[in-house]
Amino acid sequence: MTNINNKVVSATKSEIAAKLVSPVTTMVLARLLTPAGFGVLVTATMVISFY
Repeated sequence: MTNINNKVVSATKSEIAAKLVSPVTTMVLARLLTPAGFGVLVTATMVISFY
């Protein structure tokens, strides 16, 4: 039973990390890119998220 609990905790941690990385990366890129470049990035991200 402990092995299942460890797997659940590990999967939960990795899922939370994956959910946090995307917005943080977007915030950093928003500061670094020009508005036009960021618009292209957001458009590409939006198209990719539909798949």
